[in-house]
Amino acid sequence: MFRLTTPWAVLVVLLISLGEWATAAPVSPWFVNPANNHSYALLEQSDWINSEVAAISLGGHLTAINDAAEQDWVFQTFGRYGGTSRLLWTGLTDADRQGTFGFSNGEALTYSYWASGEPNGGTSENYVAMYYPGHSQQGRWNDWGHRASDPIGVPFHGVVEISGEPQPPLFELGTDSSWLAMAPEGNREGQPIHSVGSAFEAANPGWKTDLALDTSAWSSAQPRPGGAIWGPGADTPVYLRKTFTLSDPVEDVALLAIADDDALIYINGTLVAADADGLCSGLGPIDVTGYMLPGENLIAVKAHDSYGVGETFYARLIGTVVPEPSTLVLLGMGALGLAACAWRKRKRA
Repeated sequence: MFRLTTPWAVLVVLLISLGEWATAAPVSPWFVNPANNHSYALLEQSDWINSEVAAISLGGHLTAINDAAEQDWVFQTFGRYGGTSRLLWTGLTDADRQGTFGFSNGEALTYSYWASGEPNGGTSENYVAMYYPGHSQQGRWNDWGHRASDPIGVPFHGVVEISGEPQPPLFELGTDSSWLAMAPEGNREGQPIHSVGSAFEAANPGWKTDLALDTSAWSSAQPRPGGAIWGPGADTPVYLRKTFTLSDPVEDVALLAIADDDALIYINGTLVAADADGLCSGLGPIDVTGYMLPGENLIAVKAHDSYGVGETFYARLIGTVVPEPSTLVLLGMGALGLAACAWRKRKRA
């Protein structure tokens, strides 16, 4: 399970999704839980991945339930907020290590409230939500796959939790026409991802490794609705590349993904996520810290429309940048240094 371990580290969360999904936004005001003084808000209907992206963008994560009192408070506050019953996404997931559940903010699972027979989803159900009011298991937890409503149409809404302490500024990098795209084989829809593209990859082995690759034959990625991109027309598979620079050390780097239908995701030449099941499914959070390098980096994706219609790729790079400890020591004699040190010693209450 991915864990946030170093409070003064540069935290970078690499959020990748394939498909036309927009990041969820709050639909409620902020409520303060008097038991821990943390602030919570209800996000609009969405899948788990986009709900977690929204929570990070707001300075928190999907809620981490630590005891029965917090469970009851969250369920009573948001389960039927505005008169609508809904399932509530928590930050609990086992996507990084199957069968070992932990929260997306790095906290371990110390309290549980599973519904009867749960969790039982295996690799296809990695994200945990509370059942809606009126369900026979209301409030209890079930593991689900990538979806924004249950089989009878009840919506999923995430609950974001923020500690209430000052949050560092975020930087964000999203998919746009600055990404490069190549669709070398026309439309090979309906074939498995591993059976297409082999001739291109053999002729261009550096497509996923070489920062200085000759990309003169590549084109700018084409915008799609919701901030997504793809290659020319509906051609598939499509190869996508984007270089980015890390000017500070990084720790606790996580990858989240949604593939519609299939995708192979590489960071600096190493395969870090693979989805080849022909279905729209979520991946992550996956710890990819060890693949990040100081300076320039490359993310490369082979995406393929293996089944059905609709092909899009959406990506966001989100992080917080903090000076290295030595920098803060030098500033420690001044007010700025004192403020920075105080901020860096923050911890979840």
